[in-house]
Amino acid sequence: MNLKVDIISYVRSLSFGGLLGCGVAYLVFLSYPHLFEGRASLEAVVIFGSLLGAALHRAIDACLVKTFLLPFGRFTNYYGKLIELTLQHRAGLIDDESYKLIKKELVREYFLRPIGKASVQERVLPPKQ
Repeated sequence: MNLKVDIISYVRSLSFGGLLGCGVAYLVFLSYPHLFEGRASLEAVVIFGSLLGAALHRAIDACLVKTFLLPFGRFTNYYGKLIELTLQHRAGLIDDESYKLIKKELVREYFLRPIGKASVQERVLPPKQ
């Protein structure tokens, strides 16, 4: 499933970046035709703009995901699970021992896990005794 999402994101990023690059290159060609006279055709400029736009969009997209989305996603995921766990404990659905064990595991995974992983793994709660 993750590979499918990566492929869709990659294709979206390439096509959107290519479209933007193509449009910018076309506008530059129309605005400043004296720069390209005898040096390049419209097709070559548009193709180059598409390739450059796709590469730049892909690089910007990857930087944004690594810089902002993964750390913020880890933060919200951790505190969301912590709130859910606390609410279940207060409602009496989880005993004190299981609560402390699960909370300790969440804290350990949040603070000691490498940043590359995006979410805390789902765990099955032990049966209530």
